[in-house]
Amino acid sequence: GGFTDPAQDKSMEEAAIREVKEETGLDVIEPKYVGSTFVNDWRYRSEQDKIMTALFVLKYTGGTPKAADDIEFVTWKKFGELSETEVSENHRPLLHMLNDYFNNEILRLP
Repeated sequence: GGFTDPAQDKSMEEAAIREVKEETGLDVIEPKYVGSTFVNDWRYRSEQDKIMTALFVLKYTGGTPKAADDIEFVTWKKFGELSETEVSENHRPLLHMLNDYFNNEILRLP
């Protein structure tokens, strides 16, 4: 997650690449737009305007995963190993978009 920076980013795709690097230390390329939705971010719950999140899939090219900026941890998961309960409730709509994008192969079946 992250915000676009008009001083640095020429597009949402550039912002996605930059944010992945800032927050995880990973090098990625070829962002593919998956979808977007509103997220009930705790920092903006009292605000009238909410956050719209755009979700991208990116190709990993290198780097060692390391939590940075405002994330708690980074972990690798194989397709089918992720449970919905491992993702915060606010981000589950994004998880379902990702699962749809990958033909229902992301989530572990109950």
